[in-house]
Amino acid sequence: MTKLSSIKSVVITALMSALVFLGIYIMRIEVVILGNHIMVHFGNMFCLLAAILFGRRCGALAGAIGMSLFDLISGRFIVYVPFVFILKYFMGFICGSIKNKYEDRFTLNKINLLSIIAALLFNIIFSPVISFFIKVVVYDLNFYMALMQTIGSIMSTIINACLSGSLALILLKFIEPIVINKK
Repeated sequence: MTKLSSIKSVVITALMSALVFLGIYIMRIEVVILGNHIMVHFGNMFCLLAAILFGRRCGALAGAIGMSLFDLISGRFIVYVPFVFILKYFMGFICGSIKNKYEDRFTLNKINLLSIIAALLFNIIFSPVISFFIKVVVYDLNFYMALMQTIGSIMSTIINACLSGSLALILLKFIEPIVINKK
């Protein structure tokens, strides 16, 4: 990799990390259900876009850095930072890896859909597991209280997945041809 392409890669990853952060910091709706803060946001959408448009490393780092930075700055979610970093890293990595591996076998729309679904399924499964673990181990909630709060987390994760995935697919129809021509 040349020095110029390395600098370009760092700049794109930093830009996408900033978009992920802004997607959750500015573009979010917060609701409290059963004492649990539930957020619907667009951070995941930008993570998916980064992975599909610029590769798995960019998507993984953008998601991990952007989401973790929000949790750190918000103050309410500091305990979640290392877990969110790992979770969003793998979400972006999965999305970009599937896109990279199968892009020659399927049309752009099908491979984008497959990549997004796989990454969001990973997030839907592991985000509530992490949330439950933190509630039981860190916050010392009893099992049933943690389970009730985690059910709210599952609902918001599914809503986020549907919203982020749908919007990412719509945006990709317009953005991906432009990015492909620039590469």
